[in-house]
Amino acid sequence: MTDIILLTIIFLLELLLFYFLPTLDGQQTLFGIVLKNDDFQTYGLPILRKYHRDLFIIALASGCGLLLLGRFLPNSLLIAYIAATLGIIVPLFRYLPQTWKLRDKSTVSRLATPLKPRHLRDFTNFWFELAVIALAIAPLAVLMFYYPNLPDIVPIHWNAAGEADGWAKKGFSSVFFLPVLAAFLQIFWIILKQDIIKARFRVPAEQAERILSLKEISLQANVEMVDWCRLACGVLLGTVALLVLSTIAPPSVAAALNIFTWVNLVLMLSGIAFFLYRMILVNGEIKALTGQITFQTADEMEGWTDGLFYYNQKDAAFMVEKPGGVGYTMNFAHKRAFLYLALIGLPIIFSIFSLILMKFQ
Repeated sequence: MTDIILLTIIFLLELLLFYFLPTLDGQQTLFGIVLKNDDFQTYGLPILRKYHRDLFIIALASGCGLLLLGRFLPNSLLIAYIAATLGIIVPLFRYLPQTWKLRDKSTVSRLATPLKPRHLRDFTNFWFELAVIALAIAPLAVLMFYYPNLPDIVPIHWNAAGEADGWAKKGFSSVFFLPVLAAFLQIFWIILKQDIIKARFRVPAEQAERILSLKEISLQANVEMVDWCRLACGVLLGTVALLVLSTIAPPSVAAALNIFTWVNLVLMLSGIAFFLYRMILVNGEIKALTGQITFQTADEMEGWTDGLFYYNQKDAAFMVEKPGGVGYTMNFAHKRAFLYLALIGLPIIFSIFSLILMKFQ
């Protein structure tokens, strides 16, 4: 029952976020895309109403499904939650392309690009990196040390109260899956951080110095959010991995690990919300100064597919600013995009392979 309550609360918070998401950047802006005033009133508001309607219908159906599955098929609760979360994203992909067609196509006549190169070392703190590495290695080392003492059957899944409700034979996949996944994700995060640091964005020639300083603040917030995710994700996966020791540790240790897991999850989500809020505030300042949030050439604008994906063979940049100004996305025409597709696909394949091993061990 606790699992259902907690996942329902998280789902409702996600729903609240997606409800306000289209208008976070203020008036005449929908999904981060600046519209002309007439278009916003005539076309934008009806799109917003349809988005809210679809979001409510999907959320109601998903929420009911989440509660029913949690009641009658508790082992499928996590899958139901993931499906419900994906469901409330659907309206975004439906109405963002419609909004993109209404965007204000007026462009700034002269654009400038920052000339000062940005390097990973300028955004890296030695002690922070040392802490992240230690947190990635520590759970693996602890589990290796206690591995001989673990019973032949070990827990692989726990409910919200920290009670084991899934079991498998002791083996590499059942004990070391999460620490290995955490180490892999650290590699992914650091590659992502490096590419975000080198992301390309443009500023108008007029007020270039002021806009550039704001864009750099937004970039810094984005990089700090990646670092926060690196730290929180490492602690979260490492803590959950150590729950396997509940079979040989005192009950108080398992209870403490479970509480720490939930506290860390709340802190991770709160940190992400804080950094996103900082970026939205910066966007508001830029919009107040220029009437726009992002600045791109006509050729670069042509590379966008409905404002969702960027594919431009003429653009040498890999990471580019999103149309809404919050975060960056990759140029799918760049050869480096294949690296990211591999980095995203490998943990999925590894997870499936590990689950198969745990089932047939």
